[in-house]
Amino acid sequence: MRNVKKVIRKIFPFVRRKHYKILIDTWRETRWIYRHSRTYAPFDHREKMVGLIRLNIHALEKGLALPEPRSFFGREIVQRLIQVLSVYEKKFGIDKDVTNGYSILREYLDSHSTQSQDPLAKEITRFLQGKNFQKNMEVGVGSLTRELFIKSTRAVNFADFISTRHSVRDFTGQKVPDDLICQAVDIARNTPSACNRQPWKIYLIGEENRRKILDLQGGSKGFLDAISNLALITSTINYYGRDEKSAHIIDGSMFAMTFMYALHSLGLATCPLNASLPGKSEQAVRALLGISPPESLIVFLAIGYMKSRCKIAKSERIGNQSIIRRR
Repeated sequence: MRNVKKVIRKIFPFVRRKHYKILIDTWRETRWIYRHSRTYAPFDHREKMVGLIRLNIHALEKGLALPEPRSFFGREIVQRLIQVLSVYEKKFGIDKDVTNGYSILREYLDSHSTQSQDPLAKEITRFLQGKNFQKNMEVGVGSLTRELFIKSTRAVNFADFISTRHSVRDFTGQKVPDDLICQAVDIARNTPSACNRQPWKIYLIGEENRRKILDLQGGSKGFLDAISNLALITSTINYYGRDEKSAHIIDGSMFAMTFMYALHSLGLATCPLNASLPGKSEQAVRALLGISPPESLIVFLAIGYMKSRCKIAKSERIGNQSIIRRR
């Protein structure tokens, strides 16, 4: 740390001392992106390769889902997927992400069944030869009818549903069963993400660490003792390239919001708590929960049963005129 300050002062002698922290933070972020994004040494880490597999699978899914896909579209994508699957197999063996890759390649090949002599069709056939796997029906292309789409939108008044979700700070203290929270996670799995990379993780924090974490977070004073369940959502940059440095934050935040709505749909109250912590507090949280360096902390969620009546912050929302920009 001292060496970093010396280097910065030498390069930027005109910068005021109070601004050194901005430069140091920028340097740290750049170093973090360099170490953990998949742009650099994409095959040196399992999670980076998982991100590449999911990225290329989804690229082929999108192409196959077009009304009239071009013949043998995305040749480079197919070859890149075969390459990363080959390396991953040798390093880590066969898991669900690998068989998902096999599944999309099989569907791609089947969609070109009348053109089996194409060099790419032959390459896919050679790669899949001898691979014993069952096609994952959740991978590839499906169909959605307008009737089902309209029926699902009429099943609930979403405006009413959203307007009744508030941050609750007056829980009963009764513990929420893990299986109910897991049910909400299962609902939230449907959250969209950039090229379906799904970078999120949820840490369900047990009694041993809950008070320590809440003390480090510092935003629950006044209702800390009533929090029976605490979760932390994180998101990894391993799945993304240098030019997508904010994408994992966006995807993780979308998941967090869906998770909150899922909990709300199950009759559970929540209160999001800021996870943007000072350096030492964040390091302590990471150490307590065993969070890996590539993961960014997105948000803590206090989860519980609300009392029959409780006070809430009204929190006026800004109007459309402050949100919408027409160009």
